[in-house]
Amino acid sequence: MNRRSRLLGLAAGVSLVVVALGAGTAQADPVGAPSPRDLVGVGSDTTEAVMNPISEVPFSGDNVKHMGSFNAVGSANINTGRAGCGAVARPNGSTAGRNALITSLNAGDNCIQFARSSSGPVATTPALEWAEFAIDGVSYAVTPNSNIPRRLSRADVTAIYNCQGDPAWTPLIPQAGSGTRAFWLSFVGLTETTIPTCVKDSVPAAGGGSTPVEEHDGRVLDNNRIIPFSIAQYISQVTQNQQDRHGQALLGVIDGTPPVLLNGAVPGNRKVYNIIPQAQTGNALYQNAFIGPNSHVCKQSSIITQFGFGIDPTCGTLTP
Repeated sequence: MNRRSRLLGLAAGVSLVVVALGAGTAQADPVGAPSPRDLVGVGSDTTEAVMNPISEVPFSGDNVKHMGSFNAVGSANINTGRAGCGAVARPNGSTAGRNALITSLNAGDNCIQFARSSSGPVATTPALEWAEFAIDGVSYAVTPNSNIPRRLSRADVTAIYNCQGDPAWTPLIPQAGSGTRAFWLSFVGLTETTIPTCVKDSVPAAGGGSTPVEEHDGRVLDNNRIIPFSIAQYISQVTQNQQDRHGQALLGVIDGTPPVLLNGAVPGNRKVYNIIPQAQTGNALYQNAFIGPNSHVCKQSSIITQFGFGIDPTCGTLTP
């Protein structure tokens, strides 16, 4: 059986079939020696579960842990271990991570060296590079007794997110700064400036007020709500390789194609990345960590698949 066949699952009824995904759970913020780590990363909730354990693997050349990956959600601040970097606001999401990297570069404080991202390249100042490392897919999720069908066309999904579905239904998107939010808005033909009033990124809280929708958290669903959900995250949560937040969520089928990771026909396939400064692409440490198929990240194929992601045949490729 090849590595790709180990991620079978989520067929028409979207019951999960997982073969040899392996044991283990995701690590949280980096702890232990060395501190500080040479390469500190923040950002995407989608990829933190896989990048955290990758960062805890020592580099093969010197048996040192050079990378440290901090969760998207947790304490208000992170402490990277460097002088002056003990109260860095914790970035939640791909955009927030990218912006934190840019802020650190502009300040010259050396607090953050890379950003996890589930969204693709955009123009920035200073210039950045997106280093590919894995493949994910995004479908929609609903409850088992949802009033929203578990089989929809992409046109149907787009209509729901453009307020053309049943008015009793509430389409949800993750919090601002989420890469999955940006991907899903594009998938349904929207932008941040054209989000219609029926689409919500918060839900009413039990004690009053509202609670932001965190990406890949199915616990916000009820029988009239729909939310985008990473296939890799779904696999990883259901198999208990990381904190299970899927609740009652079941993945939907778009255009008749079951949301099976590595099925190239899945409408929501996407690549995921680590963002690094363009000025550092000639730096041996960054090269060893992120650039090319033999980089540290790309060599961790067993961890990548264990956490539900697919192998990217062009892992380590840089895109500005």
